[in-house]
Amino acid sequence: MAPLLVLEGEKLQKLARLVRNQEIESVHNIVFKSEEDLAKYERDVSENYNKAIKLLDDADAMMVDFQNDETRSSIAHDVYSYVQKAVNSSLQAVRNYTLRKSYLEKISDHSKELFEALANLDPTDIPEVGRLAEEAAQYNKALEEFLAKHQSKASINFSQLLKQEGTTFEELVNRYKNKRGLPGLFEDLEDEEKLAVYNDIIEASGRGRVIEIKEIATTAAGVAVLILAAGVMIWDIFTSAHPLETATRDAMMNVASIGGALVGEVVEAALPSLLGIEASSLFVMATAIVTSFVGAFVIGEFVGWLIDIIFSSGGTYPHSTDGHICYVAPLPDGEALARQISHQ
Repeated sequence: MAPLLVLEGEKLQKLARLVRNQEIESVHNIVFKSEEDLAKYERDVSENYNKAIKLLDDADAMMVDFQNDETRSSIAHDVYSYVQKAVNSSLQAVRNYTLRKSYLEKISDHSKELFEALANLDPTDIPEVGRLAEEAAQYNKALEEFLAKHQSKASINFSQLLKQEGTTFEELVNRYKNKRGLPGLFEDLEDEEKLAVYNDIIEASGRGRVIEIKEIATTAAGVAVLILAAGVMIWDIFTSAHPLETATRDAMMNVASIGGALVGEVVEAALPSLLGIEASSLFVMATAIVTSFVGAFVIGEFVGWLIDIIFSSGGTYPHSTDGHICYVAPLPDGEALARQISHQ
């Protein structure tokens, strides 16, 4: 299992265009309730593309601004590299474009913080120069590790053991929270503590450590990016030993084929073909959003909100989601497209 590629320049922009074009095609094949709904979902695809390109353009402009600045140039390079890796991650590791919308918003918020901090940096303020340099370097390193360790065969053995034990996602998270001696509920922990627990799970799975966050260099916006990235990776680890059947995918697609369906209806359609820990609303929806059922994803306006709740709580599923309308559709594989582009 190869790491995700770090495309640069025109190749990265080409990946963004190809993903957008194929997503538009997928959206056109969905039977929506109305033309207004179709237009909104198309607009979300285009806005994702525009946001990714703006991130890259802003990073390019920042590099030009500080290329001859003795204090800022090295920090700018790390920020630029972080943004580039984050955009690669959003296009390759996050196939569901309604989830990518949330991910890109988090990346944009953090990047804006970094750009502004760099622009306002006082070169004579040595502690602040050091703090910003450390923050930029550690986030760049974290995204590098996420891309390098996106998949691993070792994780399948870890996932298989969890499956044999009947361990749920919530139980997995609590197990590693307790190993750290952290009291109370996972959802009540500080974000840095949640990130540490997720890092322990990733390491235990055989992928190694991916995040080394130091208190001096954390911001809420930056940690939000890493929690979502870590959550996506852990869900991939958790489900890697769960082969999913086309029958489940077909049942979900059928119930939502004309004008979409309520989330609860899609879950009910999937459950009869699932067993054990798979037969739960959390497993069905998180899988359908993050990793897919044999290539088919659940898309909807609620997706980013739902995944934020699941990963920030360590596995809580809010059944209020059941009343939301969703659609089920195949979406392009950004990782495969990136490999094609890299050989051109």
